[in-house]
Amino acid sequence: MSKNNHKFPSQQNLKEIFNFYKNKQYEEAERLAKLITKQFPKHYFSWKILGEIFRKKQKLSESLKANQTALEINSQDHETFNNLGLTLGELGKLEDARISFQKAIELKSDFGQAHSSLGVILKELGKLEDAQISFQKAIELKSNLPDTYYNLGKIFYLYKDYQRAADNFLLSNNQKSKIELLKCKFELNDKKGFYNQLDYLIDKNEVNAVIGSLIYRSKIKYNINRRNPFCNDPIKYLYKTDLTEKYDFQNIFVKTIKNILDTNNISIKAQNLLTNGIQTSGDILKKNNNFMNEIKKIIYTEVENYRAHFINSNEGFIKNWPTSYNISAWIISMKNGGKLKAHMHDSGWLSGSIYINVPPKSEANSGNLVITTDYDISEIENKKNKIYSNNIIYKFLHYIKLGISKLFVFNAKKTINPSSNEKNQKKIVNVVTGNLCLFPSSLLHYTVPFKSEEDRIVLAFDVKPK
Repeated sequence: MSKNNHKFPSQQNLKEIFNFYKNKQYEEAERLAKLITKQFPKHYFSWKILGEIFRKKQKLSESLKANQTALEINSQDHETFNNLGLTLGELGKLEDARISFQKAIELKSDFGQAHSSLGVILKELGKLEDAQISFQKAIELKSNLPDTYYNLGKIFYLYKDYQRAADNFLLSNNQKSKIELLKCKFELNDKKGFYNQLDYLIDKNEVNAVIGSLIYRSKIKYNINRRNPFCNDPIKYLYKTDLTEKYDFQNIFVKTIKNILDTNNISIKAQNLLTNGIQTSGDILKKNNNFMNEIKKIIYTEVENYRAHFINSNEGFIKNWPTSYNISAWIISMKNGGKLKAHMHDSGWLSGSIYINVPPKSEANSGNLVITTDYDISEIENKKNKIYSNNIIYKFLHYIKLGISKLFVFNAKKTINPSSNEKNQKKIVNVVTGNLCLFPSSLLHYTVPFKSEEDRIVLAFDVKPK
């Protein structure tokens, strides 16, 4: 074997690996790549492609080692640094991923893929301006990366610049962008554009949480009833169970999650919706230890139990249940006064939260989960009242509004006709340590603020169609 250390595999073998990889025959690609790296351990390209095969198969630890081996052999390969960054990003090691992408760019300044990949990481780190620059640089380099336009559109969406977001989603022209464009039309109050885009997606048999949520919210906004292919009554599909009655919750869940939080080996995602708390980045289920593997197994079991519970439903949410799916999870830890603002999980199908620790309730709903079909109007109004309570003009307008409140209900962005058959539905869910809550990803949800010296810790997750 040693005499092969500096020889190269045949071009035919390398071509075979590449073809297997290109055709998504990852098992065959892995088998052949392993044989070649064993026979030619100093052939960096074989380690490089093996790293990508492992990443595609979500064998991230193996992918990490393969890419590192490739770079030990050839430390000047810009593509391998980019591949390493992609793996590190999926592992939630955001700073390490950033460094790897920047190294790829140092080696090849016009490497558009690395600029685009760097932008994704910078966005996750909350560095939106830097992320925007990276995406725009990738576009300037004419990298022909439709996802770059998509990601740039997401940046503008976060800025609430919905028109520029829409422009970039149009340029991207992938299926994800078509969904995001629908969101932009809704936020721009482009009624005609919204329904045209909605009709297009429904005609394409698109069923997902975003469509489900926006159809429901558009009924409130425009007083127009449309068939909802996802779910007409999502509140009904809330499911709560007590995991302490089924599993060794303290050892499997509590100790595992608290140990993760107590280590410094976690990356924190920028989360502008979160007050007095942190959220881990990446998929926490990819941490390879016995207890985390057990948690992953339990979550998959409970998701299937959920589906079985509603199996007789005729809603698209159940009838069109994904034939295959991934589950990704993260940890949210809040301190005194912590809260998570109303949001939904765009890419999810089913969302869940496992309550690792819920402090004793100082008030009836302290720290509870709220699920809703639309943004809570009363919360928006209370916020406006608080901001402008000392403003004389605002007070005058507020009294006028009170005089006509029997005719209309106002919120910050729209006027809603109360004669609509549809209305915002909201449910406050009393949660305690050990609870698992599951609900359609089309529902908005948020946390009631709490007062406690104890941290409120949640393991949240999404079920995402493959």
